[in-house]
Amino acid sequence: MSSVLLSAEERGKKFAQLPMWIFHGEAGDVVSVDVSREAVKALKATGGNPRYTEYPGVGHDSWTRAYRDEEFIDWLFAHFC
Repeated sequence: MSSVLLSAEERGKKFAQLPMWIFHGEAGDVVSVDVSREAVKALKATGGNPRYTEYPGVGHDSWTRAYRDEEFIDWLFAHFC
């Protein structure tokens, strides 16, 4: 089954043990910020420990700020290299 069709709770159970840092622009109009908030809630409810950063006033391109964050780059390489 495609993960797109899974509920937030189902995705949380499936991915809870993966290291995750989720970024979202609060002012994004492509994907609702509620999607990320619900994903974080589901991950935590199933034993996950995701990090979550929500940028106030930022639109859909939250990755621009995320990739400029040295803490994120260090975290990324610590987990995946």
